[in-house]
Amino acid sequence: MDLESYLGRPSSTKGFISPNSAFCCFCCTEIETVNHLFFSCTESWKIWASWCCIWGISWVALANAWEFFCAWVDLVQDVAKNKIWKMAFFVITWSIWLFRNKMVFNGKSWDELQLMDIIKTRIACWSKARWDNPCLSFLDLFRNLELGAVCPKKKSDKKNLDWIKSLPDELKFNVDGAAKGCFGETGIGGVLRDYEGRIKLQFPKATGRGDSNLAELLAIKEAFLLFAASPWVNSYLLIIESDSSNAVK
Repeated sequence: MDLESYLGRPSSTKGFISPNSAFCCFCCTEIETVNHLFFSCTESWKIWASWCCIWGISWVALANAWEFFCAWVDLVQDVAKNKIWKMAFFVITWSIWLFRNKMVFNGKSWDELQLMDIIKTRIACWSKARWDNPCLSFLDLFRNLELGAVCPKKKSDKKNLDWIKSLPDELKFNVDGAAKGCFGETGIGGVLRDYEGRIKLQFPKATGRGDSNLAELLAIKEAFLLFAASPWVNSYLLIIESDSSNAVK
């Protein structure tokens, strides 16, 4: 019995698909895998090549996802433009995946030009939301995506706040967390003081990789754990202060 006869038609009970259904819906010549769909397929590679052409970059496709990403992030050296370039990797892969799903589940046909316009529109929207520059309109960004992260520096509106002491029966833990980039190395720290401002305990700690919200939450968690193991847990109330509204919520 051949493989196709053995697998049969797709069914809710077996959960198998026929061999023909496993082919890439873009090129219809090779079995769909992650590396093939996003990077080595002749059709999806046209999308990457079109994006590189906009930036005046010539590049050779790498079929392995990790090698592709590592090489991608170093292609543009300009700090401001590199932000858009890095964003494009995620936008392009996400857009390819959504377009693939429309073809598989909704019967949509492959359209390279339409997908490229969707990608440019999505990058313009994301960069406008991330690095809003009132001098640039959406159409400006759509026509010249390199300008997306090039924005004037804004004066910081942060105010310096004085430390407010706690009550005699309270200890206050001031904590903070920071991350390098959208998903970079994170670090946390905190200082525990009594009502007279005397430092009872402090910690700095590296916490791996993540974003700033995760770092803030980890800082709060660490403060709870340290206080719970401290000699003051049964005799003092604990107050934790964080400058992150997301973490507090």
